[in-house]
Amino acid sequence: MGGGSRKRYGADRRTRDRRLTDIAAQEKPKAEFLSTLAYELRLPLAPLRNATEVLRLICTDPLQNHALSIADRQISQLSRLADDLSQAATLTRRVITLETQSIDLSMLANQALENVRPLIDARKQHLYVVLPSNPVILECDPARLVQILEALLDNATRHTSSGGNISLSIASTDGLLKIAVNDDGPGIAPELLPFIFNFFARTALPGHPPVGGLGIGLAVIRNLVEIHRGSIHAESGGAGRGSTFTVRLPLLADAETETNTPLTQVTPSQYRILVIDDNVDLAESLAVWLRLRGNTVRTEHDGLSGLIAAREFHPDVVLLDVELPGAHGSVVAEQLRRSSETAHGLLIAMSGRSDEDTRQRLIAAGVDHYLVKPVELAYVITIIENSLSSK
Repeated sequence: MGGGSRKRYGADRRTRDRRLTDIAAQEKPKAEFLSTLAYELRLPLAPLRNATEVLRLICTDPLQNHALSIADRQISQLSRLADDLSQAATLTRRVITLETQSIDLSMLANQALENVRPLIDARKQHLYVVLPSNPVILECDPARLVQILEALLDNATRHTSSGGNISLSIASTDGLLKIAVNDDGPGIAPELLPFIFNFFARTALPGHPPVGGLGIGLAVIRNLVEIHRGSIHAESGGAGRGSTFTVRLPLLADAETETNTPLTQVTPSQYRILVIDDNVDLAESLAVWLRLRGNTVRTEHDGLSGLIAAREFHPDVVLLDVELPGAHGSVVAEQLRRSSETAHGLLIAMSGRSDEDTRQRLIAAGVDHYLVKPVELAYVITIIENSLSSK
């Protein structure tokens, strides 16, 4: 009897292991497809963002600037879609790494609000914000927390009609941080609430037009919240009664923990900048924008040419693509670090890949910063100014 039980247990375990192996094999191509799709989306978005930034520097006509604002908002929407696809691919592989630090959440909230406010303003919606008056220190990955806040606010604005109301409130109590995002949109049907955080879930009520998106964002956010040892909950009174999303995260026990300070604005300087990217449109649009700000810029479109240019040009900064013909960006970065002309220069990788393995590979090769395309050019300048002005 006992021997039979052990045999059945062994057979059951082998069957379970085979089933898990089969599931992993089925999930792998799905994850690779989502990752590739996100990467391909980012390739055209990066030069488009650069081009709009160039036009913003030289356009003075209000009508032209209004058109640029529309284009910029749509690029931001597509960028968020690419981010969602990347996160879905990462979560499908069940591998995600957090870079945690102690930070005041109000600073992250203000960053997320700044990113989402153009969408809210474009829809003439009313935003109400309540932030803590004292620092609220959280141990978190700042980029992921901003992503959580942006996604919740973006979800609220997309599900709220023009002229509607959205609120963000953040409070702390009993060692927990509570983030609540409320809207007065069409609400969520009761039968959909249990599935709202599933991948590809859609929430449109009967009689209401479907909202854009792939139904990925909330699933990604739930996973990011849970990785931070928190919880997320959705509530709605039904049709026409809006919805509320509430996130709860653990706070640090010591609220006096030192917080990180944001990047400070520094008076612009002129630098020698080398751009190495095989996307000619991206490289040239970036170069034009940098030259308009007074910098001396050289562009190259493959790794070998980039290394030769670095020896001749002596750049203060190298903006380096990762997927380069002839030599991977990590190889180029290693060579740049070994060269006396660029050993102490600022290396910034700009990639369409957002996975942790690629980022770690570039950091190990000597890159100072790893940015995912499309990049906010003002942020690139801020990094350069803060990095080089202190040297």
